[in-house]
Amino acid sequence: MNKEKSNKMIVYDLVFGVILIMASSFLVVASTTMTRPRTWLTAPGLPPLVISASLGFMGLLLFINAIKSGGFRLLRDKWGRQQDRPQSLLEGLKSKTMLLVSIFFGYFILSTKVMPFELATAIYLLVIFKLFWKKPLWITIISSVIITITFSLVFSNIFKIMLPGIAWRDLWFF
Repeated sequence: MNKEKSNKMIVYDLVFGVILIMASSFLVVASTTMTRPRTWLTAPGLPPLVISASLGFMGLLLFINAIKSGGFRLLRDKWGRQQDRPQSLLEGLKSKTMLLVSIFFGYFILSTKVMPFELATAIYLLVIFKLFWKKPLWITIISSVIITITFSLVFSNIFKIMLPGIAWRDLWFF
């Protein structure tokens, strides 16, 4: 990877780290305000709390790594050279990959309204893995299925929390 591309990725990491921290902070607060039937182990806000907190932690690590790599200096230099500053910041957000991730995340949120969570999650993970993880298709399929099954079993059997989406028995082909 050349130096210019590496510097660009550091700036993107810095900006995306801030976005992840802000979004996950909002979701952590929202999940803690959900009603708790008995204890936190049965609260419907537990899965979003755990996922949001882990995303926030990953965003923090991304942000710290970008700072250590000179992200603030690079961002200032990038903004100082550009004529149209807001457009230069959004340049990375308009990339094909970011657009696809956004579209598939929207698909995931909407699809849990019409299909089981497990099916929506497996399809979403398969697409994301295929975009970012350059492994053969059979490895991405197996990985997405194993991760989905593990996640589903942990939250439904250990934490006793119903996952979003419709039940498998309510599908029209069963």
